[in-house]
Amino acid sequence: MGRSFHWMDRDRVLATLADMITPTGGLVIVNDNCLVRPVTDWQRAIEEIQARFLGTVRRAGSGVFVPPTESYELVLGGSRFRQAERIVYEFERQWTLDQVVGYLYSTSFPIRRLLGDRRASFEKEITETLRACCPDGRFVEPVHLAAIFALPPT
Repeated sequence: MGRSFHWMDRDRVLATLADMITPTGGLVIVNDNCLVRPVTDWQRAIEEIQARFLGTVRRAGSGVFVPPTESYELVLGGSRFRQAERIVYEFERQWTLDQVVGYLYSTSFPIRRLLGDRRASFEKEITETLRACCPDGRFVEPVHLAAIFALPPT
């Protein structure tokens, strides 16, 4: 599972998977910091623009996103899976301006619908701000990707 486990009824999903995964199988949950968790100046600028246009409450679907309070390891520890191990990979990801804007529209945050007729203004401000942050058009993101591996029940 990648960037989706936080949306699920985690205990129920793990119980279902524990019955499905073979003894030689396993479970991997992968997540990275991605653009919605800013670590660079250009990412923080995007977050500020989004807050001005859309507010600070992160809406998703017909509700509001509430980040999980328990770590995935803790959730796995309460399941039938065993020996959860976290491995972290760090690398740099490069983005173009078009990729950044496209990514913003691809997230679970319904930006297009919420922007309505302000979409062109939003894109213009994102474009101008990002060009000012990185005139060379290279937007480098340090990525912290965590993969949690868990063995199936015995």
